[in-house]
Amino acid sequence: MVSHSYETHKTSSEINEETERTMWNSTTRMMVAVAAVTLMIFLSSASADDVVALTQNSFENEVGKDRAALVEFYAPWYA
Repeated sequence: MVSHSYETHKTSSEINEETERTMWNSTTRMMVAVAAVTLMIFLSSASADDVVALTQNSFENEVGKDRAALVEFYAPWYA
């Protein structure tokens, strides 16, 4: 009885493609993780002390100064 052993051998280009694919996946995962941590730090940096209730009189003094401002407009009767 004759037995045949079929081994598949990868060419160097196939190995390179597989390595690049693996590196891309780990690089992508690392970039997503860094972006998520950065976003968490950014979002946690705002505190309740930074929140200002704006009125017609205080709007000009608070918005447009030397710092960025996120302004939320809402109608209290819809709340």
